[in-house]
Amino acid sequence: MESCREAAAAECDEILRVLAEALPADRPDATAARLRAPVVATFMLTADGEASSFDSTLGRELAFSVHHAVHHHATIAAIAKHLEVAVPDGFGLAPSTQHHHLD
Repeated sequence: MESCREAAAAECDEILRVLAEALPADRPDATAARLRAPVVATFMLTADGEASSFDSTLGRELAFSVHHAVHHHATIAAIAKHLEVAVPDGFGLAPSTQHHHLD
């Protein structure tokens, strides 16, 4: 995925398919319950190879993923602007920053 645009796009499509199946828009009560469902998030916090596990919820992990993606979007926007490639207004801005600009 890191070096093949087509593989990355295919993986994104698969993630969207799985999420749409797991969180059906036509069943908001089931979706809300699933978002509150407990999960265990496991990842490496240091380079020693040891993984740490934390209790969480599916909703919290999805929210974190969306929030963290803004960081990557900001980097992409900075590189694009440096290369004089247009990016959409607001791309890479955190929702809190966008909200602040509305005031």
